[in-house]
Amino acid sequence: MIRGEVDANLQAKAPLKALGRAGQVADLTAIIDTGFSDFLSLPPAIIRDLGFEFEDPVTVILADGSETVLDTYAGRIEWDNRELRIVVIEADGDALIGMSLLRGHRLQLDVGEHGPLLIDALTA
Repeated sequence: MIRGEVDANLQAKAPLKALGRAGQVADLTAIIDTGFSDFLSLPPAIIRDLGFEFEDPVTVILADGSETVLDTYAGRIEWDNRELRIVVIEADGDALIGMSLLRGHRLQLDVGEHGPLLIDALTA
């Protein structure tokens, strides 16, 4: 189970650990973005500090409907007590958790300042 919180700006946030290539660990709090279909986006400085390996540029559609090209990286994270290898999209701004990372989980939250957020793995 992952425990997070809804903040004063009504952003649903959850913790995760990003694991670097040389053993570095970045403890992050990421915003859950249900409109983001990929796994995770991180700012360039975090990707650089963790030494994630460049993969490919991808074209993405932003919330306003516009398209842009962003770089992707091979990354490792600790999520729900498991280590996962995922594709990380490089994007300025806050770290974002996308729906691909939430696949196979139940997301529950109370929308209000300091509202609890729980992410549980679904059972078969």
